[in-house]
Amino acid sequence: MKSKKIALIVILLSIMSVSCAISAFVVYAINKANKTIELTALHNGETVDIVGDAVEEYLSAEGDEAQIDALLKNQCSDDWVKEVTLSWKQNGSAFYTVYLSENQAFEDATVEKVFGYTPTLDLYNLIPGTTYYWKVKGTYSGDESAVGTFTTEESKVRTIYVDGVSNVRDLGGYETTTGEVKYGLLYRGGKLNGTTSGEAITEEGKSEMLDSLKIKTEIDLRSVSDDGGQTENAIGEGVNYIKIPLGQYANILDYETWSILDESEKSGNFDANNKNAVKQIFELLADENNYPIYFHCNAGADRTGTLALLINGLLGVDEQMLIKDYELTTISRYGKRLRSSLTADNKTFTETGVMQNDGGNYVAMGLFIDSLKSAYTDNGDINEAVYNYLIEYIGLSNDTLDKIKSIMLSQSESDEIDKKVASVQEILLTDSVKAINIAESGVSLANIESVKIGSMDLGNNLADLNFGSVSEKLFGEREIIVKGKGADGKNYRIEVPVLIITKNIDSAEALREVVEYSESNLGKYGYYRLTQDITYAYSASYGANITQDLGVYGFKGVIDGKDSSGNVHTIKYDSVSWSNGIFGMVGVGGTIKNVKFSGKYSGNQAPFIAATIVGATFENVQFDISGGREQIAGMNGLITKCMACGSTFKNVTINAEGVIIDSLFGCSQYAGYKTEKPCYFDNFVVNADEILELAHEKSTDDDLKSISIYSVGGIKGNLSKTSEETSVVHLSNKYGYLTIDDEFADAEIVSVTFDGKVITDFVRVNGMIKFALSDLFTEGNFGIKEVEVNLITERGINVRLKHNVDVRSDLVVVDFSTVQNIVLSNEKIALSLNDTEGDYSAYTNVNSIMYGSYNFGTDLSALDVSAIAEIYELHGENKTLEVFASNGAKNVLIRIPVTIITKEIKTFDELMQSVTARNNAVEKNGAYYTLGNDIDAEGKTIYTFLGENGSTITPEYCEYGKGFAGTLNGKGYKVYNLNLDSSGIFRGMKDATVKNISFEIANYSEETQGAALFASNVQDCLFEKVTVTVTKAINMETNNNIGLLVAQQTGGTTFETVNVIAEKSILTTLVGNGYWSGNNGKNKYENCTVSCSKLKYIGGNESSNPSVVGSTDGITAELENTVDFVATQQLILGLDEKSLSLVDGENDYSSMTVTAITCLSYDLGSDINNLDLDGIKADMSAHGENVITVVGIHDGAATTLTIPVLFVTDVLTKENIKANIQSQGTALGEGAYYILQSDIDASGIDWKASMLWDQSQGFKGTIDGRGYTVKNLNIGEGVPGIFNCTQDAVVKNIGFTIANFVPQANQSVFGVITDHTLFENVNITFNCTFTATTGGILSGNNAVGNTYKDVKIVAGGSEIYYLVSHASNGGSHFENVTAEATKINYIYGTISSVNGITTGETKEITLTNNQDILLTSETYAISLGSEGTGLTVNSITCNGVDLGTNLSNLDMSAIKSDMTKHGITNVIVKGEKDGNKVTVIAPVTIITKQLESGADFKEATYCANSSEGEKNKGAYYVIPWNLNVVGTGFTGGEWINVGDAGFAGTIDGRGHKIVNVSLTDSSGIFNALKGATIKNLEIEVKNLNAQNGNASVFGFCADNTIFEDVTITFKDTFTNATCGLIGGGNQSRNCTFKNITVNAQGSDIYRLFSGGDIVKDSKNNISGVTVNAKSVQYMYATTDLAASGFDVTVNLDENQ
Repeated sequence: MKSKKIALIVILLSIMSVSCAISAFVVYAINKANKTIELTALHNGETVDIVGDAVEEYLSAEGDEAQIDALLKNQCSDDWVKEVTLSWKQNGSAFYTVYLSENQAFEDATVEKVFGYTPTLDLYNLIPGTTYYWKVKGTYSGDESAVGTFTTEESKVRTIYVDGVSNVRDLGGYETTTGEVKYGLLYRGGKLNGTTSGEAITEEGKSEMLDSLKIKTEIDLRSVSDDGGQTENAIGEGVNYIKIPLGQYANILDYETWSILDESEKSGNFDANNKNAVKQIFELLADENNYPIYFHCNAGADRTGTLALLINGLLGVDEQMLIKDYELTTISRYGKRLRSSLTADNKTFTETGVMQNDGGNYVAMGLFIDSLKSAYTDNGDINEAVYNYLIEYIGLSNDTLDKIKSIMLSQSESDEIDKKVASVQEILLTDSVKAINIAESGVSLANIESVKIGSMDLGNNLADLNFGSVSEKLFGEREIIVKGKGADGKNYRIEVPVLIITKNIDSAEALREVVEYSESNLGKYGYYRLTQDITYAYSASYGANITQDLGVYGFKGVIDGKDSSGNVHTIKYDSVSWSNGIFGMVGVGGTIKNVKFSGKYSGNQAPFIAATIVGATFENVQFDISGGREQIAGMNGLITKCMACGSTFKNVTINAEGVIIDSLFGCSQYAGYKTEKPCYFDNFVVNADEILELAHEKSTDDDLKSISIYSVGGIKGNLSKTSEETSVVHLSNKYGYLTIDDEFADAEIVSVTFDGKVITDFVRVNGMIKFALSDLFTEGNFGIKEVEVNLITERGINVRLKHNVDVRSDLVVVDFSTVQNIVLSNEKIALSLNDTEGDYSAYTNVNSIMYGSYNFGTDLSALDVSAIAEIYELHGENKTLEVFASNGAKNVLIRIPVTIITKEIKTFDELMQSVTARNNAVEKNGAYYTLGNDIDAEGKTIYTFLGENGSTITPEYCEYGKGFAGTLNGKGYKVYNLNLDSSGIFRGMKDATVKNISFEIANYSEETQGAALFASNVQDCLFEKVTVTVTKAINMETNNNIGLLVAQQTGGTTFETVNVIAEKSILTTLVGNGYWSGNNGKNKYENCTVSCSKLKYIGGNESSNPSVVGSTDGITAELENTVDFVATQQLILGLDEKSLSLVDGENDYSSMTVTAITCLSYDLGSDINNLDLDGIKADMSAHGENVITVVGIHDGAATTLTIPVLFVTDVLTKENIKANIQSQGTALGEGAYYILQSDIDASGIDWKASMLWDQSQGFKGTIDGRGYTVKNLNIGEGVPGIFNCTQDAVVKNIGFTIANFVPQANQSVFGVITDHTLFENVNITFNCTFTATTGGILSGNNAVGNTYKDVKIVAGGSEIYYLVSHASNGGSHFENVTAEATKINYIYGTISSVNGITTGETKEITLTNNQDILLTSETYAISLGSEGTGLTVNSITCNGVDLGTNLSNLDMSAIKSDMTKHGITNVIVKGEKDGNKVTVIAPVTIITKQLESGADFKEATYCANSSEGEKNKGAYYVIPWNLNVVGTGFTGGEWINVGDAGFAGTIDGRGHKIVNVSLTDSSGIFNALKGATIKNLEIEVKNLNAQNGNASVFGFCADNTIFEDVTITFKDTFTNATCGLIGGGNQSRNCTFKNITVNAQGSDIYRLFSGGDIVKDSKNNISGVTVNAKSVQYMYATTDLAASGFDVTVNLDENQ
């Protein structure tokens, strides 16, 4: 049984085990199935947009008008790219890996990691018209998704998103004549580094360029003057940065083409250096190792656009797409770039080709294109023009251009076969027959179709080419293109490289003819080859343009010294004084190669080559020179004497052994080494005894400033130089030290030689050579000896440095004990040899006075200390001078202890000049200053001070660890009458010492944040024996708890015997409120005291382990009895409130005998009921929260009360609000504190002002609304905002309701720019609707560093474009900001969501039926129909006016009294329905009155005289039925000039008639009209007194009036009515006449509109006018219908 039981148990266990295993497998399988990632977006082959709508709209636009419309509409929109968002369902993975590829096999896939909580990936910069495959894998095994696919839209351009950079795009994708430009190789765009607008590539942008676009080369087309200081690539490691300054548009054309342009078509002077720039760029483009390339200027528009046109033009992109590629910049943030200016109607381009040329900008792409086509092709083809320009002018080879094409183009199949001849064939233009041979190509042509160089046709006979009309610029290495049909029937294109030689040179005269610059030979082209050595005795004369740096003038051809046999020839030339060398000038493109120059270099102004070289090339050139001079003179130079810039020297050797050459390039005010046109040296070898300099520049003071030859790269060779240093060694020492010149600090020292001895065993110590003295010198070598130091400079020049050594024998050493002062600032400094150790005055033979390695000369009465005057590390105490002297019998070394004093200070200006740190850096490290007397600071500001030259210096703020690093020793003197109005005398201190000095503070600026005695921040300093006395009681609690001695941070500093005396003063801290100022800073105190009324901390703050009085060793405090009040008392200065309470809760000090009341530095008297607040009132910086200190006797004890107060500048009212808060161009309210004590009705306030772009001139105060609201604001046209601009302002606890809002560019509710402003607890409600396409709500153009907290915007029914601002949020912070509107496009810029801002859209319903509200009724109501069912009404407004919340009983009182709000408008009802916010817009007509009789009509509308002004302006009258005005006399009116007065309301006839109108002895039924509307009305005129010269239906005049749908019927005939019947009888100005019918059958109409001619300006506003009459003579004055051009139809009786 037992065994059976065991077996059964085993079986059961086995079954259970299998069951568990199966269960586990099932669970695993289920889990695995559930974890598979499911793609949710863009996985089913969808097509997605990747290019901005604005870009696509423009690219697809056909014709000028459509293209212009698309550009102007989208200008600066930056609607550039669209992101593609991939998404999937989360499966709990920690992260996801997304694979994206252009093939299903996922070869070369892009891989992105995404955190698990974000199951989406945004993609940018995809390639148009491409199918992408993607999948996602999580962190679970087997959870990989299926493969999704999507296809990007086809587009003509690939726009690129790089964070922080604008206007970026791929040059790829364009179709060409032979294929398509490849994507991903060449990118163009804007600047990468931050300049004046602040735009700079972000880290995200750098990653995109490096990792996604894989940029390898950055080409910067900017010059030094506008590149923002960029000197290296702005993208990241491994990117090659190349700066090639380039011009733009017509400025890069050849001189001949440029010179014939009109002055309005040019910008600046011609600069031929652009030729070299273009050549250098295209040679870079021909190297595939440089790709991908990003090229740019600042905006990526002008210089970049010019280069892009040349590149794409070469590749074969058609002209229309070249222009579109250029004009796309308009859509970027950089704005308008058009091919030409626009016609007045903005519908077509002008033919100028110049969009702008005003000195500030030059935009002329159309002109550039036209000039290229005109100069470089006969058929107008831009592609051929660009090719010929690059070949003929720039001098590029076909080989270079072909390489670019092969790199950039996806070639389509061609019916031509390309072949190339390998060897270069020579064509000498002076030969009678010029031929080429194509045999090397392996092709035999049966028929030759063409033979060309560029566009020049050479005929079709290879044995006798036609060069009859060859241009002088056609020379050098070129390619002849031969096209024809081969014997095999195929088409061939054969490239034949040729060398076109203009002329062979065999004599000096022939050479002079082509190279010498003169006024009659300004420039010469051509290729000239020497055929023999030439002795040249001529010298170029002076010319007016010889110092021009444009490169236009001078020799611009080639001199080749190598003949056809390969022999290199020599030009023998001895330079001549006062000459300009062989050439005079060598201009851009000029080349000197394969030639030797030999001769003597001597005289003044005697260069070998020229006065000036600009943009030239010297290659394989050798100079063999004898002679030379030893003095640098004004314009001496071996190669040039005036200028060398933008030129290349490659494989150039100067052999001048034993010759001293003063300068290579002479006096160059334009010298390339210091300008934007640097020269380039490659293997430039110089062998000479010495070359004193590379070049020298003349400064403004006419001093010569040399440029060292050792400072420029690419120069090698062997030179010698005499050292400017002298070293001193003592034979009694074991080692000596040689001081090496600073310019050789990084050189390799090879050996040191003296008297045949060579040593190589030495070491470098602090820039000196340490060697064993015995290796070079013996006792017999006493005196000045010359050694030779052989070295190799960092740039590779071998130098023999001749160095003087003062070798001295053994000496008697005497150590003086008395310390002598060396005051470096003294005019004369003397040293005494008389000491307690002995009198050595008789040792008058002084060999040297040494301070370390510095020699102070040999005159004890006048030490030469200039060498150390500004080497502050050598100043200070415990220094030693060594005097080497002799009395004729003995040599002695006297060691004298000295204190080297930088300056002895005697005035306050000298003190500030000496110790105040001017920059945020460690300054004057080691300097040592002393006081020479007590110093009166005279109450001067320490915010600025007068510099040494009398200019005003404003020091920078110094961070912790920066500032003055020297010593100030007061020597027992004091500085008094100090005015502490800034962050300390020193500004910042690091490793500094202040000792033996007293300071007396006469004024402390409590309102200046950061005001302190010493500095803002102090680190590792010593204050010893310092006394600080505050002579007038101060209260520092108003100054952000900063310290009296140090404002913010003090760390690692020792205070020894420092005493602070501040009686009756309240101090918050002594050494600052920063983290390090407390116990964290480990400051030390020894024997320090402080006496004052109150001291919160010695240093630190509540949260930083502060050092406290009583628990800090080494410092004691004597404190007076001080009581701090808690409650804040308010004093409204504008209401002249002057009383203060001495009761605070349970603290009752009303019986206190008050002796003094102060606030900041102001004495408020001693009467608490009549404070003297005049000073406070005038000083707005004191307004707001402050503290008043009351001093007196309470209960027999001296007592100080500190009472917190709020100084209110004034209470804002309707009458003063605009003047106090809206800036008109000057800073407003800085420090002011305004409050509201009731709501303000702002209706009627005109907020119009000129837009202010300088926020520093804006509102700078505080507005505390106290919960009240500014109502009925009119933010209409011309209103920049209620503040205009703000800076450092506060707006809080306030509401604004907007009655009218007109969105405008750069404008908003508050202003154009709001800068570092706090908006807290602010509500903005729009009681109007608007649709914005520009402008902001909170700020117009920019919001810089603002804080928005608890801000609510309600704009139901309206569309907001920018909630915050147009440009950016400028680092603003948002907390609990909510906004409601029908639609909110952007928060700012192109950003649609921001942390801290919640936006909500409101459902908007517009009713279709219009309802009347008759203001003469007793009650007013509207119906919302079915939309009102279930609606909870929150507000009802109309034109910004609150109508309550009862639809059946509207409050129309405010509107009734304001006629400007009458008429057709909308009532806005806001509420909630079914849990949603709803805005219902109900159209209404607010009727002023129904005109029910003739008397009603005349009373409401008849303007009798000018005194009535704009009568009933805004009123809206309706005629409810046909109105019989019989008996109503429209008479009694006076003459009124047009625009002076008139009826200014609306008459709406609603289709009814006015009948029985009698105009006998009348000037019209209104007499005058101004800004009126007359519509939907028929007027029956019973009679018209035509003999009345002013007879008219409406009146004397009509100004800005609309007549629409009006019929006038004359019941009686008339003649001789000389004034206009309709409009104004005398004048009609700016009126509209629409759908007007005049029935005057049987009558003769003399003038229809007016007697005067102003009505002609309303021509475009006249439409649908029909006249039925016997005759109509004139429309106005004496102008008939045909001449007027009016839209008037006349039906004469005879034709009816």
